[in-house]
Amino acid sequence: MISNTTMPVIHRIVVAALAVAATGFMGLPATADSVKTGDQAIQRTLETRVKTYCRPLLKAWLLSEAGMQDPSIREQVTNCYLSHSRLHVLGLASGLDLADTAISELPARILAGRVGFDLDPYRPLAGRRLHDLGGQ
Repeated sequence: MISNTTMPVIHRIVVAALAVAATGFMGLPATADSVKTGDQAIQRTLETRVKTYCRPLLKAWLLSEAGMQDPSIREQVTNCYLSHSRLHVLGLASGLDLADTAISELPARILAGRVGFDLDPYRPLAGRRLHDLGGQ
């Protein structure tokens, strides 16, 4: 049986041995191939996340009666927006420019990108010419 006076000494020895072993592993350099493989895995995961979150968003948004007032739609929009933002922060192309897009405009922006239908409220008559007859 181990006495109470020797127990703390044994604990100190074990902790010191574990600390030495752990610091020895930290000094090992990572190879360039392992870093590149890790970066590619992260990129694939982020791209998969964009597809997972953004593919069903447009259909759910169009079928929703409440639109952006629906909490589930807002959650999907937030997840999609954040997944695109992560790709942009890392300098990867996500296929969607978020520079001038507010989070509430994301479904309309995706719709414009997929089918070319623009829901810009400030240009409802885009492509038409209006004549001012009052100035004649």
